[in-house]
Amino acid sequence: MRRFALLLMTFGCSRPTEGTVERSLAPIIRAGDTSTIVAPASVPLNTPVSVSIITVRGACDRQGETEVQSSPRSAEIRVWQYFVHVKACVLLLYRDTNTATVQFSAPGTATLRFVGLRVPGGDRVEISRSIEVTLQ
Repeated sequence: MRRFALLLMTFGCSRPTEGTVERSLAPIIRAGDTSTIVAPASVPLNTPVSVSIITVRGACDRQGETEVQSSPRSAEIRVWQYFVHVKACVLLLYRDTNTATVQFSAPGTATLRFVGLRVPGGDRVEISRSIEVTLQ
């Protein structure tokens, strides 16, 4: 048990200056597991629709914004988190539902691209999902 407690303190101390907050893309692939995407299979043309991705964060981190950049047949959704640097933090994980509203102006197959990070490693990654844009 003593070794486990020492490991927790070592993990907590590896962060930068205590009290600082860092905005970063949220992990959307964690230890090989891909975040869950919630989106309809189809949507009517020019109709706003909500899409979501479920991410996981640590107890000392905070959910951030979800930003959208759209074109007639695609939407890039960036998912953000705020990493709060502290000396020690409880090793609890929380699930966040990150929701964005998208709208497509061209019929056919559109692409949702969720942008975040892969952890461990911190590489920028994308998860794509197709959505059919119908005339009615």
